[in-house]
Amino acid sequence: MEDTFEDMLITVQRTSLYRAPELLHRAAPTKAADMWSMGLTTLEVMTELTPRNQSILKQVLSFEVEERESAERWLKALKEYELDK
Repeated sequence: MEDTFEDMLITVQRTSLYRAPELLHRAAPTKAADMWSMGLTTLEVMTELTPRNQSILKQVLSFEVEERESAERWLKALKEYELDK
């Protein structure tokens, strides 16, 4: 059976490990929340580890939104990352 777009949205919404802290606190979704999810997905792809470390998640979830790395700086750093290190 093929999933509908609505089914996929429900699935994504229930993947709490990849949800931005503001979404966990039931705030309105923003582009920053999308960037958060993309960052965790990128981290998983690059490290082959899932973001399941509870101590790291607790620390990250306690950050204020203003304290997070800006998307612009993060993307520049990602662009400069060398896979052959």
